[in-house]
Amino acid sequence: MLHSGLRIFVFLIIFAIAWGSGSAQNFGLKWHFNFAKNSWVNPDETFSFQENYASKYAIGPFIELRLIPFFSLSAEGLLAKKGGIISPPSRKGIEYRLTYLSVPFLLNVFIIPIGPLQIFISGGFEYSYLLEGKTYDFDTPDESEDDIKDKLATFDTAYLIGGGLRFNLIVTSVILEGRYSIGQKNVFLPEHLLEDESFKNRVLSFGIGFTF
Repeated sequence: MLHSGLRIFVFLIIFAIAWGSGSAQNFGLKWHFNFAKNSWVNPDETFSFQENYASKYAIGPFIELRLIPFFSLSAEGLLAKKGGIISPPSRKGIEYRLTYLSVPFLLNVFIIPIGPLQIFISGGFEYSYLLEGKTYDFDTPDESEDDIKDKLATFDTAYLIGGGLRFNLIVTSVILEGRYSIGQKNVFLPEHLLEDESFKNRVLSFGIGFTF
């Protein structure tokens, strides 16, 4: 398996070659509705809890390079809200409110590559930089919010799988897509985790995009 830094370097080299080859380029804007949760593995078997999804979003620009009709490479720059709700028994729970600057890189394979309606599947990886980290306690009288950024890892990575539809109109294209993000790094720094404990991001998102 390639080291994460090497993966992004290889991708950028391919991206630059495609850019210089005169491939078709699309610029646009995407908005995603995120169903986000945190996958928590707690080594204390006596402690029970539920991992619940929280409604979040992501928004930002993207660029796509169409290499040949069947393949394209795309990169996005998203302001992404992630996190989730952890609910112990008899409690409403605590919501983790995490804000990242996320940069997904995707390879898109077009099953139907030509025409007004195109169908594609996609896969890739994502690098995220933490901008803000807070918890929101639903069980306190004032439902207080606490800043926990100093306990969190600055960077996160994730694998992405998804697919969608592209509608080619006269002056623009509309993209409808779904995506699942599988976080690879612990949200918390090692000193704030027990041995064999993990706490990672998971995001199911549905989005719409428009090309300029």
